Amino acid sequence: MGKRSHKTTAPTPNRSKRAKRRTWIAIGILTAIILIGYLVSRIPGIGSTYGEGDPVKGAPQAKVRIVEYSDFQCPACQYAQGALKQVVEEYGETVQIIFNDFPLVTNHPNALPAAEAAQCAYSQQRFWEYHDLLFEGQNIWAPLSDPQPYFLEYARDIGLNIEQFTRCIENRETQKAVRVDMKEGEALRIRSPPPFFINDTRLVGPATFNNFKEAIDAQLGRGNKGE
Repeated sequence: MGKRSHKTTAPTPNRSKRAKRRTWIAIGILTAIILIGYLVSRIPGIGSTYGEGDPVKGAPQAKVRIVEYSDFQCPACQYAQGALKQVVEEYGETVQIIFNDFPLVTNHPNALPAAEAAQCAYSQQRFWEYHDLLFEGQNIWAPLSDPQPYFLEYARDIGLNIEQFTRCIENRETQKAVRVDMKEGEALRIRSPPPFFINDTRLVGPATFNNFKEAIDAQLGRGNKGE
């Protein structure tokens, strides 16, 4: 009997090209996924309304953006406000502060209603004045079972329209606005406030003036080298 011959069919040039093309497409998709994941972990607000609709203090052309995720009932957040005021005094229009709500509702039962009240002050263009009063009075209203009388008092102190403020507090859309910030914070893997982002870099260590200064100077130095 004769031996049976075994022939292997060589791939055609067209098949080879298609296989290579599919490989490169797969590599490109994987690279894009990795890059997007990196950007999301580094830059606050990617894919969100970051800086749009949030309370902002400072010049639009500021070289350094400080993004804050905060809780009005959080003692560490209250402490950080002194350092931020020093930052504004030191750097002026070089910095811009963007505020985002991140109430830790499990530990701070009054943080969510405080955030809602601040949103209602924001709707009347008086957010930062109300923000300051909430933090200054934190030790008074934070332990109360019903802090609303103080929230109304603060609204009167800064001259808000009380009828409009009350309607806003009762509006479910106000809480939704706070929860949008909370979801953004969760997407950034924030577990508890107050994290700060200096441009694309998360602040390392406690929110002291010296730590802010070091982070801001690093950003300004980086910007000057690129000019």
